[in-house]
Amino acid sequence: MGNSDGILGLDHELVRSGTGGSVRSVFGWRRSLPDLNPIWAGHSKNFAARIRAALIAAPLVLSLVGCGAMKTEGANFALDIRVSGTDSNGAKWKATPEQVTGSDTGQQVASAFQSKVFSSDVFRWKFAIGATGIGGDFENRTGTPLCIRFDQARLSSNFRTEPVPLRVSQVIHAPHKREWFIQRRKPGEPAQFVPPKLCFTSGQPEYFSLAPDASEIFPSSKLFNVRFDGAQSGQGIGNWVKLNVPVDIDGKTEALEIVFTARDSKLTVSYH
Repeated sequence: MGNSDGILGLDHELVRSGTGGSVRSVFGWRRSLPDLNPIWAGHSKNFAARIRAALIAAPLVLSLVGCGAMKTEGANFALDIRVSGTDSNGAKWKATPEQVTGSDTGQQVASAFQSKVFSSDVFRWKFAIGATGIGGDFENRTGTPLCIRFDQARLSSNFRTEPVPLRVSQVIHAPHKREWFIQRRKPGEPAQFVPPKLCFTSGQPEYFSLAPDASEIFPSSKLFNVRFDGAQSGQGIGNWVKLNVPVDIDGKTEALEIVFTARDSKLTVSYH
């Protein structure tokens, strides 16, 4: 596994938590992480939980309104999720109803709905989906390195069934509870870029999130075509997003397909 110091125009730095404060390294901190460079890290479990909630469970859209007021927009969805794929031998498979279940969100995410979880012998993924983000807690169960090839992923929707390459404005990977690694474009560079592959070690859940460009698959440029225009519930119902992505496991490549369909939603708008 490498890192992405060589990717032109990407901004990355690290703040790592510690008992006496934080240690910062800009552009110079190199780690054997899955093609991600760090930008900052949480300082405690509670802090990390708050950041996790803000970044993916209820992705936030912030803008200045009037005389300095901040407008905060968030979205949560109740989802139906279909998981299928093709293994390295070309055999197709579909998840059984027992493999896709609900999960209490607990204190880790601020969601109006129950999280969905896919579990198999290969991996467990507790999904977190918002209007501007896809991610969650991912656990590699193979005993060998597993890499999700988001650099080769494609998105489609009921508005655009022809898949388009995944582009993102931000990638987050938290392989450790106290370290949060973020990759994004430098100021002045194009906002969207090809995400790196994300690699997961075996045996422990690792949080990650992507902020995908949805402008080519939904008219509103938000996932499930939600709009922050006053309606705070019922938006996006029936709309779906499909993610097709290769997965590398121990030198072999499999294909993964996940379809997320919104069956309920709750949008929030606040000013402060």
